[in-house]
Amino acid sequence: MLSNLSIKGSAIYLYGNASCPYDITLDSSVSQHMVPNGSDLLFSNDDLSYGTHVVNLTARPSPNSGQQFAFDRAIVSDAVLEGAHGTSTAETDNTRRHTNVGVIVGPIVAVIALALVAIFAVLLRRRRRRRSRRIIDITPFEVPKTDNPPPTIWEPSTLPRSARREKPGRRPDHPVAISLPANAGAAIGNAGQPGSFTPARAAAVPIQHPEVPPSDSGGDLRGPQPASLTTVSAEIDLDRIVELIAQRLDRTASARPAVQDAPPRYDFV
Repeated sequence: MLSNLSIKGSAIYLYGNASCPYDITLDSSVSQHMVPNGSDLLFSNDDLSYGTHVVNLTARPSPNSGQQFAFDRAIVSDAVLEGAHGTSTAETDNTRRHTNVGVIVGPIVAVIALALVAIFAVLLRRRRRRRSRRIIDITPFEVPKTDNPPPTIWEPSTLPRSARREKPGRRPDHPVAISLPANAGAAIGNAGQPGSFTPARAAAVPIQHPEVPPSDSGGDLRGPQPASLTTVSAEIDLDRIVELIAQRLDRTASARPAVQDAPPRYDFV
């Protein structure tokens, strides 16, 4: 009886039932003659280098003795039994289970991807609903056409010069220079005495309008100004002026209260 095992690992344990002597050869080394000892452990070696090893089992029963040899199982640490040849069947209790990571990870990734797609679809649908609620249906209408032109809106920069307002303080009022005759002062000085003034009439009084300098904003807003001074002839009635002053002084003098005598004195006895 011959059994041939090819294993890959660092330790090997052979179990079975033997009632006759047997030989064991490991990696083509010198065979070991084994004698049954009543134990099911046929052979063990835990000091092997990690790699592929070949074990041969040869039973040596005596003729017509009824002796038997039965190989039960082989245990290999950190290895997988590559093959077994012979009349007996080899079984391993400790075999490495190679798990395909893709079989487990694939469905998990697919489920997560489907969940993300579903969440994205729900959020997109809600966003579209919110947008549709914000939209207000507006019925289009046409602006009626009229023959009248639309009113013109004047901008400050497009207003005509005549419509522009003049800024206060830019141009002073036109001063008027009045020249009085020499005897006007004497006549006014004696206005307190009725009838003491000398009637006189002023001659033509020139009214001068000085030239206004051009504005900074460009262009004259008041239109063209005369290049030279303009003389306006006017007659002033000095007699009427002096008479009005005298009347005012008379009213002031008559309105003053008279000096009253001291109140009467009463002597009580």
